[in-house]
Amino acid sequence: MWAPKLGCYGIQRIHLLRNVMILAGAGVGGGSLNYANTLYVPPEPFFKDRQWSHITDWRAELMPHYEQAQRMLGVVRNPTFTDADRIVKEVADEMGFGDTWVPTPVGVFFGRTGRRRRASGCPTPTSAGWGPSGSAATNADAA
Repeated sequence: MWAPKLGCYGIQRIHLLRNVMILAGAGVGGGSLNYANTLYVPPEPFFKDRQWSHITDWRAELMPHYEQAQRMLGVVRNPTFTDADRIVKEVADEMGFGDTWVPTPVGVFFGRTGRRRRASGCPTPTSAGWGPSGSAATNADAA
């Protein structure tokens, strides 16, 4: 957290305003340092909110942009299932919301095979043949 008066010099900033809390950050990795590469599409109630639903059909208006961003960022469901994931799923089940648990959609390249090993020199989904090849995430923390 960035709060020099408190001796904190991290990347995340928290701005508390009257009706909203804003998380921001600066560092190598950009916004993904704060949002942890999660790339959700808002649920239907967001698009139908009475504050703006009368303006246009927001789902129809925005989905092409969400889909393009997903393609550009190589969004996939996180293939890693840890003890923390299991516990969250169990709690959701106990609360009657187990059907809402899904693996997190993330902008992380895990490799083409889905195996948990380093895959160096792979063309990444986002390079589209224009940029350098990359290395897949290794899931080292999930072993």
